[in-house]
Amino acid sequence: MPSRVRRNSVTVFSAPGFPSVTSVPFNIPGPPSPILGVTGNTNYGSVCIGSLASQTYTITNTGTVAASGVSVVSSNNSEFTVSGLSSTTIAGNGGTATYNVTFNPSAAGTRTSTVTVTSTTSGSNSVVNNLTGTGVTAINGA
Repeated sequence: MPSRVRRNSVTVFSAPGFPSVTSVPFNIPGPPSPILGVTGNTNYGSVCIGSLASQTYTITNTGTVAASGVSVVSSNNSEFTVSGLSSTTIAGNGGTATYNVTFNPSAAGTRTSTVTVTSTTSGSNSVVNNLTGTGVTAINGA
């Protein structure tokens, strides 16, 4: 599936002596490119401060060409740590890669991070996931 379509037309002139002009519209598809999507749970729920909760995410490339130079970055890497990207190249037509994000709240309350998946392949989209979790204080028994 093309990532971009341009609408163009061509004008065909008839032989000398025939004044008719015909315009025929046509589409020129843009170059093929990766189309990335990410699935996985974005809400980590309540986690005790100092404890860990991990989620696995799947990147799927539904475009017709491979996505190269794939990277995953967290805006709050101290509390939502990205690890284990299974491949930096994802085949086209349904290829997948996985990565993990571990939530380690440093304080009580709602904690957030924006995790962005990008590719260096020309025309590739970026995918942004907003992650959330709640840090809670552990209650120690007497």
